[in-house]
Amino acid sequence: MPTPQPPQSTPSTSAEVLVDLIEQVDAAWQRDDAATAIRLLNAGLWPLFLDRPAELRRLLVPVPEDAAPPALLLAKRFALPVLDTPERIRLLATRPLDATPGQALDTPTDQGWRIAQRMIAHRLRGEFDESRDVAQRLRQHIETESTHEPAQLPQFLAAAYSQLGTTELLAGDTAAALADFRAALAATEGDTELGIRRDALIKQACALAMEGKLRDAEHVLVRAETERQPNNAYADRIRARTRLARALIAVERMDESAPELLSSLDHDLLFEYWPLVLLAEGRWRLATGNPAGALDLVDSATEHRPLPAGSLGLCVATFLREMAAEMLGMPPAAPVRDPESLPALCALGAVRAMIVRADPLVAVHAARSLAYRRGVGPSVRLEALLLTALALQRAGLPADERISSAAATVAREEGLWRPLAVVPASVRDELPVSPPAHVRYVVVVAPPPAVILTPREREVLAALASPDSLAQIAARLHVSVNTIKSQVRSLYRRMGVSSRHEAVAEATRLGLVSLRPSESRHPG
Repeated sequence: MPTPQPPQSTPSTSAEVLVDLIEQVDAAWQRDDAATAIRLLNAGLWPLFLDRPAELRRLLVPVPEDAAPPALLLAKRFALPVLDTPERIRLLATRPLDATPGQALDTPTDQGWRIAQRMIAHRLRGEFDESRDVAQRLRQHIETESTHEPAQLPQFLAAAYSQLGTTELLAGDTAAALADFRAALAATEGDTELGIRRDALIKQACALAMEGKLRDAEHVLVRAETERQPNNAYADRIRARTRLARALIAVERMDESAPELLSSLDHDLLFEYWPLVLLAEGRWRLATGNPAGALDLVDSATEHRPLPAGSLGLCVATFLREMAAEMLGMPPAAPVRDPESLPALCALGAVRAMIVRADPLVAVHAARSLAYRRGVGPSVRLEALLLTALALQRAGLPADERISSAAATVAREEGLWRPLAVVPASVRDELPVSPPAHVRYVVVVAPPPAVILTPREREVLAALASPDSLAQIAARLHVSVNTIKSQVRSLYRRMGVSSRHEAVAEATRLGLVSLRPSESRHPG
């Protein structure tokens, strides 16, 4: 008996092929021909998944798990058509993993499904290091063995890249996630029958909105509306993620629709995307003057969840905790860490903490470095620029027009107004930009000014601006050369510089010292 081909693009042909497929599978089960039934189901899995989920469930019931190819096994146990409750989805996170991914199975594509299944299982358990290790094996598999089955590649590649993107996003690598979502779309270019295209676009929109690339996110959402919406349980997840993307955008724009969108989010359907849900809800509470509520959200969301280092969940929780604690004037919950070693969102929280809990001069350097870090999105860049201005104010230093101008440009180009709501009005007043009329800001108290340099430190900085050597400076200040060297090293660390020339340039730019014409030359 010939194996039915996947349905063609026209609805009438698609329906005829599916009816014939279902009849043939029923006939095979009636005569106890499991091998033929399994072969037919394996060939028609995606068409049935997209258009006849109820029939697919019925036909999968008699499939023996010990003889099912991985794609059918995944569908029978855990695939999207049967994942209609969070409890059933979590089965994948609790069942034993296979001993080795990619065993000697029927086809290379079957092996790929098994590897993907293992990656998802690790991800659901919060084991992102293990999940990414398996993801690397899946990428290698895609590049080699799976290329031998071009007829099945669109379905497999689209699903595989979409899951790879989800893994990278939740592991904290947004750039890699966006690349995978684009690869999922490329794998199915021109094939409008695959609902995975719409889902990949929606996931892409969520990642873009999280980063503050609001115009791109809105464009992707418009594209998604032109793609097919599958008629199965997966459609509910796509709709839930669509609402999440729109909520993230509305929060960043401080749009009046944000509260309604946030209240409509289905936490059960979005359970794996909980860091993005937490980010949207937490950002809104902070922007509307409810930092205590933001802390409650973080506590509730993270109470029973693992937070591996570098993961999106940990970064979101750290970011919201630090912002809320700073707005409430709370003492630090953990030591302030070096932002340069942290992912962007975590770094933003660390910079926020540094402004009031550490040396404000160091905070100026850290905030400015984060604002211009390669690869950061507009949202983090704008917040870092605003924090640079705030740190300058706290240090009692003059405003930097370049910082204010850059912040205004980012806010204006993306329509990104939420970051302006979580800084004092004195910082917003420095920006050459006018927000839309609907944007309302709450009162954020500015941290008190701080004494950032002692008289002796200012004296040493001024001396560094002179042409004198360190020995001459030591003699003039009546201390040893070693003492001067120690004080200079301390100043370098605090100012984020590595040489005398850089220290003088930075001190002059910040207004910590003023150079007279006779002092404009000094040893390097």
